Amino acid sequence: MDEFSRLLNWIGRHGGGNRLIDASELPTNIDIDGLDLDLHRSDLRQILSKLRMPSRRSYHLGSVTTGMAGIQSSASHRVVRGREGKRWKIYVSGPDFPDGEECMDEISSNDLLSEIESLGYQITLRQWIAMGWRPST
Repeated sequence: MDEFSRLLNWIGRHGGGNRLIDASELPTNIDIDGLDLDLHRSDLRQILSKLRMPSRRSYHLGSVTTGMAGIQSSASHRVVRGREGKRWKIYVSGPDFPDGEECMDEISSNDLLSEIESLGYQITLRQWIAMGWRPST
């Protein structure tokens, strides 16, 4: 049985009725991070609809350093989830932003994962799900 089928079975056993599951309850022995989002997109939506949306909407991702030695720059990034987890805003702050935090972009959840990875962050699908990420299409 593949990991996705195992996750579907687990959700079926633990998410009966109107009970919503917290993302922290998802089993750690199932490799959620290895799921192919494109292959399982429609089934994943069904699973995620059984998870409770976290009340927290703003998440600090950390800081990254870019540039060559001697001319490096650092920036901190934060993401803010839209109400349904399908739209996200990315904010940046740091020494190169004297006016404080600036909104970089508002993007769909489908584009969010690759955008954040291109900034240098390694955030797992399990962590995104815990933040309320949901597929936008």
